[in-house]
Amino acid sequence: MSNIPRYPFLISRTLDPLFGIFVGSMAFYTYERREGRQDGHTLNELVARRWAAETGRWSEAKPAPTEPAK
Repeated sequence: MSNIPRYPFLISRTLDPLFGIFVGSMAFYTYERREGRQDGHTLNELVARRWAAETGRWSEAKPAPTEPAK
């Protein structure tokens, strides 16, 4: 077997992955705020849409279009 080097953890074995996800998310959010996006395509709107879809409230979050009265 090869000797795999063991590196010390930054925070702890459990919190390092969470810290990495947090730092990556904040870096993307900062980039997005600086560069700008079109309406409806921001990270906040994407997360809100996915959250509503996963929790089964998509129909409440975005009502279906109705036909105009004739």
